[in-house]
Amino acid sequence: MLGNKPKSKNVYKKTPAKGKPFIFRHFGFLLKSFFTLGFFIIISFFFISVYNLIAQWNYLNVKTISVNGNSQLSEEQIIKYSKLDIGENIFSINLSAAKQSLLLHPKIVSAEIIRNFPADVTVNVKEHRPIAILDLGRTFAINHSGDIFIETSSSEFNRLPLIVGFQPSDIDPAGEINGIPFNEVIKILHLGLKSDNILSINSIKRIDVDKQTGLTVNAHGRIKSIKLGYGNYPIKYERLKSIFVFLKERPDLKDFISIDLRNLNRIVLKPSRI
Repeated sequence: MLGNKPKSKNVYKKTPAKGKPFIFRHFGFLLKSFFTLGFFIIISFFFISVYNLIAQWNYLNVKTISVNGNSQLSEEQIIKYSKLDIGENIFSINLSAAKQSLLLHPKIVSAEIIRNFPADVTVNVKEHRPIAILDLGRTFAINHSGDIFIETSSSEFNRLPLIVGFQPSDIDPAGEINGIPFNEVIKILHLGLKSDNILSINSIKRIDVDKQTGLTVNAHGRIKSIKLGYGNYPIKYERLKSIFVFLKERPDLKDFISIDLRNLNRIVLKPSRI
């Protein structure tokens, strides 16, 4: 006969009381979140107050603005375009906005503005270096890379060579002039930057461009017009240098209207009329 099994007791699990409000069931979490939020609000107000205090501190008002790298624009012009002010709190300066204001000027390539605590600001700029004036009916300055960077009067850069022979239609949609004639002009200008070159930038008055026959340089000196054509400039310059040496030794000879160096096998000198 089987023994009687003991009756098992019913076990009941407690379940959350239905209908108990959410706030009481999660009171601890909500209290912790409330204190955390309050802490961050207090900290934020603290830092805002400290910043406002510093921003109004006269000790940090800008006393000097130094400008470096300028050669065409004056220090006063650069400060004006940067919109920086003496007396402005150094922490109130918007470096990005000041930089962008400077970059809007067509003569400025790059700019950097540095705070020097407690009360000085340094503005470093890099300007376009004009190398010649391009005549397209209106005159434009071009830089060492051959980029057109500003419309100007020829008198503003009257010591620079004037380039003639191009038309507005030669400018592409990107605002550049491409092709062999213009590239050859840039070569002549770059050669002219070398101090030992017979045709320096300072000696060139004008470069006439004929897209078929090449370049003619109008220069200061006893030979007024030098026909170079295209290419082989080092050889042509050496021959021109020899002719200049010869003329220097013969002051009794009259000056020449032109010299034609386009053909390496023949040099043609055309004397001035009496």
